[in-house]
Amino acid sequence: MASKSIYLKEPYFTAAYNHDPACLEEYKKTGIKEIWAGVYIPDKSVFGSGRFQRTCADKIVDYDDLGRDFEKAKKIGLYTSFLLNPACSGNVEFTKKGMKEIKEIAHFLKDYKVDYITLSQPFLSKAFKKLAPLTKIKLSSHYNTNSYGKFKFLLDDLDIDVVIISQFANKNFRLLKKITSLWDPEKFEILCTVPCIMGCPMRNWHAQFYGHSISVEDSDHLPVMVPCLSETHYNKNIAVSAMFVRREDIKYYQKIGINKFKIGERRDPSENNIKCAQYYMNKIDGYVPFFRKSKLLNSMDLKSMDGFYEVFFNEKCSGTEYNCHECDICDKYGEKVFSYTKEHVLKLGIPETKEYFNDILFKKWLDKFDEL
Repeated sequence: MASKSIYLKEPYFTAAYNHDPACLEEYKKTGIKEIWAGVYIPDKSVFGSGRFQRTCADKIVDYDDLGRDFEKAKKIGLYTSFLLNPACSGNVEFTKKGMKEIKEIAHFLKDYKVDYITLSQPFLSKAFKKLAPLTKIKLSSHYNTNSYGKFKFLLDDLDIDVVIISQFANKNFRLLKKITSLWDPEKFEILCTVPCIMGCPMRNWHAQFYGHSISVEDSDHLPVMVPCLSETHYNKNIAVSAMFVRREDIKYYQKIGINKFKIGERRDPSENNIKCAQYYMNKIDGYVPFFRKSKLLNSMDLKSMDGFYEVFFNEKCSGTEYNCHECDICDKYGEKVFSYTKEHVLKLGIPETKEYFNDILFKKWLDKFDEL
């Protein structure tokens, strides 16, 4: 049973690590407590990761490379979390090849005294609790933990140590208040910097596409995996209600006891991740860490969002429905926060959603059928 105390204290931030050791000292100086990272060995790993796997898309990083970085991090007092979090692994964990890699990962966890392993397949927790019992288990947001029943299953039946709450439940304070009254709030972590759209209708496909991309032929007709791009640019209400969390809204989670927050993007340049950390630790102003790939969205006026979270914290809205228009709150704040016009979007060459799917997302793939 969780403590009933409500408190505000210095938040605990765990930050993305992009395999640039220069980030480590900057993180420590800024006040970051933990880093999270994975390996990138697409020709060897049968698991992949929670990101799109494509040959030569990233610097090759094997377990020893990451282990050395984790050693440096631990020497300066940072905790470490290893990512093994594809949304779907295709049951490879039950094959001999998959089990062999799990044992290799367990040796890595023990050899480098890794503090956490972040999994998206909850049953893998049983293997790692057996093979690397000193490493604690985090459940990835890719598992989409967004209901009381899921939390009960993970925390009571599988003894998961920390659950990274689904970003699609970030604003569901009715649920968040319930779980923090039943379990220790220290068991929960909030993902802050994802621009995923509220109640995203493409979420399962998107996440599973990434998970299975390790087995997809590296061809130039593979879709550009940003189907929400059109939605957020043409609908300001969808953009403003996306599942990111401003630093000013951290307090709402702290009021119910949640004090762990995950920030950054492991494929971002070091400068971005360092600025992201500085933003959340109140070291700098004028930086927007949410929509880094869009100049229009990233020019948002964050101050104009003051008060927006009240509708969610006071449970007037669960923050789970896609483009619901049950009230006009998101529309009103969208107009205050974003100043661009439809003409600005058109100049970027982004068609509206229906055309976006045909003209950008799937065009090369659909054209391939004519060659068969």
